[in-house]
Amino acid sequence: MKNILFLVLLLALSVSASELWDIGLRSFDVEHLRRDAAFTQENLPRWKRWEVILKADYPKQAVKPLPGGMRLAAELVGAEYGAAANQQAQLVALAKDGFTGVVAVYTGGDPLELLAAIDRVRRAGMKHILLAWSPLPETAKATIFPDPDQLAAALTLLAPHCNGFIVGWRRTSLHFMRREAGYTAYLIEAVRRGNPEIAIVGELYGAPCETARRVHLVEPQRNIPECASAATAMGYGIFPASVRDTLKNHLKITIPLLHFRDDIVLQPAPITGALTKGE
Repeated sequence: MKNILFLVLLLALSVSASELWDIGLRSFDVEHLRRDAAFTQENLPRWKRWEVILKADYPKQAVKPLPGGMRLAAELVGAEYGAAANQQAQLVALAKDGFTGVVAVYTGGDPLELLAAIDRVRRAGMKHILLAWSPLPETAKATIFPDPDQLAAALTLLAPHCNGFIVGWRRTSLHFMRREAGYTAYLIEAVRRGNPEIAIVGELYGAPCETARRVHLVEPQRNIPECASAATAMGYGIFPASVRDTLKNHLKITIPLLHFRDDIVLQPAPITGALTKGE
């Protein structure tokens, strides 16, 4: 009976699971779409809004410079409840270790929590903040297609406090999803609405290009908009100079690449200032 109701819903709304996959829905959404008619009925209006967003035309964006001399810790999220002081101390320690800023990740929910964390970064003496968007943790069953208006509003609010915006991070990055140009354009439009001068950072995913020879055998993936002034680079071994140079030459990349083992150092856990056991 549930399967019959599911088929009736799809026919009535002129959409199919394969069509929704084509417009960019991923495993969490499609998994529930295929087996839960109530879930489909509740969420289909949101998915159809994203269908329009992904297929829309967007104005060309200008290239804005990204500050140099960055050494970023990743990743900053809103402080856990009661842990603001701990997060501040963690950020001060990172600044003393030579970090000049952070990758601040909006994970959904109230953007003011991340905004408060960004303020702690400034008070710790760091000045470089790259904004990114991704549900966390990476393994969580959370959609990368939330309410589009709420997502855009959050990014618009956060952008004035950031130097740059990374178009793909964790759940929204190339190693996790097939990227549609409309998705990237929508995010860029939202951050530029809040900060017209914010730099855009694209993404290069080189795996499995562990050697220079493999660069020519396996085409690396990239999501580098024309307005990007830099790009993150990940997924190709330990980033030896030969691979870097071959990638840049092979793909004709002229903008700087931010390497996770050089410019961005991943922390073992989010910079939450998490309370230790017993506190």
